[in-house]
Amino acid sequence: MLEDEILEFIEPLEEKNLLKEDDLKRAEERINGFIREK
Repeated sequence: MLEDEILEFIEPLEEKNLLKEDDLKRAEERINGFIREK
């Protein structure tokens, strides 16, 4: 459920190209690490 909420937040940003590719990769790594900890 949390992952879906995060994707709902990130996907519109990707569509608007507000995030640089590197920033997006770092965000994904943090999110994946957070989900694994849960």
